[in-house]
Amino acid sequence: MTGQIEVARGTRGLLNYENNDANRFELVVRASDQGGRGEPALHTDATVEVTVTNINEPPIAFSQTLQIAENAPRSPRSSGERVGDALTAVDEDSGDEGKVEWAVESGDGSGFFELLADGDTGATLTLTAAGAAGLDYET
Repeated sequence: MTGQIEVARGTRGLLNYENNDANRFELVVRASDQGGRGEPALHTDATVEVTVTNINEPPIAFSQTLQIAENAPRSPRSSGERVGDALTAVDEDSGDEGKVEWAVESGDGSGFFELLADGDTGATLTLTAAGAAGLDYET
C-alpha cells in the first residue's frame, strides 16, 4: 500500500524557500490496518521530512514617473546626469538569484538614457552623451 502527501487547497504561496518558517516540515504520518477476526486495528507511525526547494521567482519592479526639466539644472547637460529618483525592485530570491539586472528595453530609440545598477535591487536612470546633447521638450 502507498500513500501520497499533497499541499492543501488554499495554501499555495505559503510554502516559501526564502522563509525559514515555511521551507521545512517534519510530518508524522500513521499507517493503520483494519484489524481482523476480533483483533483491534494496528498502526505504525513514520516521520516524513518535506523540504521546499528554491525556484527562481521574478523580481517586482515598481512603475514610476520621472521628470527632468529641459536645459536644467545644467546647461548644457552632462553625460551621466541623474534623471529623477532611484528606481527600485524587490526580488524574493536569496543570494545571487535575488540580484536584479536593469536594462532600458524600449521607448528610447534615440539612446538618450541608460540604467546604472545601484546595489542589488536598485537602479539610477541617467543621461547618455546623446541625451545630454539632444534632450529638448520642443523637439
